[in-house]
Amino acid sequence: SQRDEIRSVAGALLEMEAALLEKHRELIGTAQDLVGPDIEYACWRSVLRYLEADLAEKNADMSAHVERKREIDEILAKLKEEHKSALKRAQETTKLTDEMQLLFRDLPQNESAVRNEIDRLAREIMSFFIDPELEQLQAHLSSEKTALQDTLARVDTDLREERKNIEAIENAVIPVVKEKVQEISSYFREYFELIECNGEVTLTPEALEKRDYANLGIDVNVQFRDGEQLHALNQHRQSGGERAVTTAFYLITLQHFTRVPFHLVDEINQGMDRTNDRKVFESLINIMTRASDSQYFVITPKLLPNLPLRRPNLSVHCVLNGPDVQFGEDELDLDEWVARKRRRSAGVA
Repeated sequence: SQRDEIRSVAGALLEMEAALLEKHRELIGTAQDLVGPDIEYACWRSVLRYLEADLAEKNADMSAHVERKREIDEILAKLKEEHKSALKRAQETTKLTDEMQLLFRDLPQNESAVRNEIDRLAREIMSFFIDPELEQLQAHLSSEKTALQDTLARVDTDLREERKNIEAIENAVIPVVKEKVQEISSYFREYFELIECNGEVTLTPEALEKRDYANLGIDVNVQFRDGEQLHALNQHRQSGGERAVTTAFYLITLQHFTRVPFHLVDEINQGMDRTNDRKVFESLINIMTRASDSQYFVITPKLLPNLPLRRPNLSVHCVLNGPDVQFGEDELDLDEWVARKRRRSAGVA
């Protein structure tokens, strides 16, 4: 209480005053041993003035605490009187029967117990308003919720397992696919170098980085003119002939990865201009005459003049057929026709 606090402070001040007086005596004794009578007297007077000032300060503090204690005692006495008056008025106003006194005696005696009793009574009151059908529905929904939580946990576990499986497949498949695409790009670039151009084949970078396999595909990039960078093949940047050349080289590139006894190339130069037509056919001739385990058959409705067709292991077959051919098989002397063509090219009649 505040009264005990004031007593404690007063006791501490008295103890401090006694300690200071004792210290004063010690200082006087020390001064007497060290200096003569005059100096001793001066020191004593100085110490005494210091102690008197300190004591006056402590007395002032003590007076303030005593005054505060008196005020608190007056407030406490007033509150006690008000409490007695209020209790007397309550007793005079309310007359409790024996039954009510028993009820009050059984009530909780502290705030926490009262709050618990209020909560219990609130639950009991709410139970009178609960619909049995709603209670049954709540139980059913609670059961479904538990079942769905179990299902969600299983699905989450399965999802983690599937992600692990996907990562395992990615680690096994993606490096192989990358290596195969790089190999395709190597052949593709080699064919473009034959016509003094550049090209490459890559996997779609954005889809590969985001692991968006639904949009992952092959990107074909080409460069047909000096000073340009590689650009994706599309109808807006390259001409029709350039796109046809690129398609032809890409199809020829893929033949390296098919194990078949022969390849059939049908009308690969259809729709090309003369410049690109010659580039493709010269490249195709170089590819066909290389040492290979496969045989190539090239079918075309047109051939440009002066193509390098005189190669080992290369044969040309001209098929004459159609509604304008009016002679039979025995009426055409192909050797004579070739000889006449050569004489005409040489300027000999």
